[in-house]
Amino acid sequence: MVFFVTSAQYVNDIISEEVAKAGGTNISSFSGGVEFTGDLKCAYTFCLNSHVATRMMLGLYEEDGVESSDDLYAASVEIPWEQWVTPEKTFAITETVKHTDWLRNSHFAAIRLKDAIVDRIRNHFDQRRPVVDTDNPDVVFHIHLDADHVQWYVDFSGRALYKRGYRRNETEAVLSEYLASAVLYRSDWYKAMQSGDDVPVLFDPFCGSGTLPIEAALYATDTAPGIVNPKKTFAFEKLPIHDAALWETCKKEALVRSETGRKKDIRIFAWDVDKEAVNISKENAKAAGMDKFISFGVQDFTDISADDVPAEKGYVVTDPPYGIRLD
Repeated sequence: MVFFVTSAQYVNDIISEEVAKAGGTNISSFSGGVEFTGDLKCAYTFCLNSHVATRMMLGLYEEDGVESSDDLYAASVEIPWEQWVTPEKTFAITETVKHTDWLRNSHFAAIRLKDAIVDRIRNHFDQRRPVVDTDNPDVVFHIHLDADHVQWYVDFSGRALYKRGYRRNETEAVLSEYLASAVLYRSDWYKAMQSGDDVPVLFDPFCGSGTLPIEAALYATDTAPGIVNPKKTFAFEKLPIHDAALWETCKKEALVRSETGRKKDIRIFAWDVDKEAVNISKENAKAAGMDKFISFGVQDFTDISADDVPAEKGYVVTDPPYGIRLD
């Protein structure tokens, strides 16, 4: 199976390493993400353990020479959509389009694909058809057009892979989970942790809603982001290829690693001058199950002494303010 992982800018190298750790092969980096080959176990493992990916899709088909909306419909209607959706299920379509001069409105590509899927299903199910549901669909398909080249995908992870589910509240100017993880991954703190048996001290003096220290705790305890919220669901759980037994095995493996990692001596310190921000951070850390590894405090970083410094040696990783506080 061929998968494509979407990403923010400048993190494809991190995702490629995460893919390799999950067992993926034939890894290739493209604008907007990473493509790789893997089996279901690899895909499940990646979805559980990726810290920086935003979405993961399973490749279905691709074709060249598509130069009009009619060509797109003709190519799409030949795909066996009945293998993925039935009249009893709902579906939605997302699209990305570039360098496609014949398509004036990118959303029209999704409309033509929708038409092809509905017509195909009607022909196979005695004129019965599935319903489009953009809010909570059973299956999400994705179409990517680049000039005359078209690729069709089915959403495997869900459209918010990076959302851990621990945010109970947040401050303004929130740092996203995947960006915080990428910053940590590139830090000397992470390199030192990977090169030794001990977890170095980490200090974030401008913690805001706690994203950096919480993501650091996930790294330090080897806790897969995908198990932070036991109620989190993934798109693949509604796909016909889903193997529930294998999925449970992958989750158990992740839980065992986390239990082992939680036995380490982990010291993460997080400050903010805003008492409410610190309270929010504490609430989020507790929801993530990481509160015992983080010491929070209300402290003005511009007014500290040597006695306030929490450790003699460690690393500072932070998202500092820009000098203008948001109102």
